[in-house]
Amino acid sequence: SINNPKDFFKKLEEGRVQYPKILFQKPKSNFWLKKSSKSIGGQLVDFSDKNTLKDSDQVYFQEIIKGKLCSVQFFTKEEKVSILSICSIQTCKSKNRPFLLKGITTKIITKDYYKKIRKLCIKVSNIFKLNGINNIDFIMKKERSEKIFVLEINPRPGLSTKIISQKLKKIMLDSSHISLEKYDSPSFQSTQIIYAKDRFLVKKNIYEYFRDLSKSKIFSELPKKNDVIYKGNPICLIHLTSRKNKNLNEKIKKISIKIQNDLKSLNLLCQ
Repeated sequence: SINNPKDFFKKLEEGRVQYPKILFQKPKSNFWLKKSSKSIGGQLVDFSDKNTLKDSDQVYFQEIIKGKLCSVQFFTKEEKVSILSICSIQTCKSKNRPFLLKGITTKIITKDYYKKIRKLCIKVSNIFKLNGINNIDFIMKKERSEKIFVLEINPRPGLSTKIISQKLKKIMLDSSHISLEKYDSPSFQSTQIIYAKDRFLVKKNIYEYFRDLSKSKIFSELPKKNDVIYKGNPICLIHLTSRKNKNLNEKIKKISIKIQNDLKSLNLLCQ
C-alpha cells in the first residue's frame, strides 16, 4: 500500500497524518507537481503543466507547499522506534529534471522538533506495520509552529546508508540502544551524488582512476570496468563530514569539479 498512491494517502488521512493536497486528475491551476509512484530520486517529478511524465506511470498531482524538504531515517523493532538521522534534502537545478536528488545532509534541530518527528515515525510505523530501516520524506513548513507534511515512505535507507551505519551497528549489537537517541550533533554529515556531464566508457585508464578513488573512504558506488555511464546518470557518491555546513558544501563542490575535470581529460585520452 506504500507504493499505491490512493491507498497510501487514504491510510495517512485515516491516521490523521498531515500531507499536501493530492489529486488524481489534472488540476486547473499550475501550482501543483506531477509525480509518479515509480519515481526514484526525484527523476519522475515535474511541474503539472509539463508533459514529461506519461499518465500510465501511476501519476498523481501534489499541491506545491513552500518549506524545507527533509527526510528522517529510523529503525523500528517490536513497535519501538529509534531515530537514526534527520537530514535536509538537496536537489539539482536541472532544466529537464528540476527535482532530481543531489544529496542529503544531516540537520541540527531543536528538541521540540525532534519530538514531533519521532512521534510521526511511531504513528506511521503503526499505520503501515513497518519494521526494520525506513525513510520518510517530508516538508517542514514553518508558520506559527513547525508543521510536517509527509510526502512518501521508503522501506530502505537510500542515500543515508553511510550516515546511519554506525548507529545502526550499535542497535544490531545491542537492542537496548534502540531508546538511545540524540537530536543534535557536533558535526554535519553529507552524502552527495556526482552526475555525469557527458557519456563515457570506463576504459582501462578511467577504471584505474576510479580504483585509486576507491582507496579513499569518502567515495562509494564507483563504476566498474567497461561500464557505460550516460550523460545525466550517477557516477558515484561522495561522503563527507565537517563541523560547519558551509565548509561541507565548499568541499563537495571542489571534489565534484575535480572529478568532472579529471574524467574529461581521461576521456579525451581514450579517443
